[in-house]
Amino acid sequence: MSMDCIKKLHSRFSTQYCLVIQDDGFPLRDNFGDFLGQYDFVGAPIISNGWKRKIAYATGFGSFNGGFSLRSRRLCEYASRTWFSFFSKFMNVERRLGEDIYYTTWLKLLPTTLLRFKYPSEEVAFRFAYDGLDGNVSMPKGLVPFGFHGKYSAERLMVEGGFV
Repeated sequence: MSMDCIKKLHSRFSTQYCLVIQDDGFPLRDNFGDFLGQYDFVGAPIISNGWKRKIAYATGFGSFNGGFSLRSRRLCEYASRTWFSFFSKFMNVERRLGEDIYYTTWLKLLPTTLLRFKYPSEEVAFRFAYDGLDGNVSMPKGLVPFGFHGKYSAERLMVEGGFV
């Protein structure tokens, strides 16, 4: 699935944006309009708690989860073009590459990506979605995101009675 999202996702929709929701994700609120048209990629923050996370998001190099994400068509086209013209030439990682890491980390290594495409702050990303990554990512208290992704996130929602 990851390589399909990298190579062909842009050809699978005709709108300006695509909302990707994997089978372990679910929308919680009706505030989709807050994010549509604002960013080229928005998903839950996925860097574990600590100093590395603070530095990554402060510098614009934070990563976001793709299992519940909103992507612009132009970023999806760029991701595909860049894969075929650049990354595939020297990397043999197709079986191990997560498309969310490709979209939100690898593409940012190219100098023009951050100038051409807009990624959200960590705060905005948490308002969009939450993915606990098995308890490795804490969510700000009192925040109810647009949606969630992942088994741990669903358990937290059901067992603890919500995100608050």
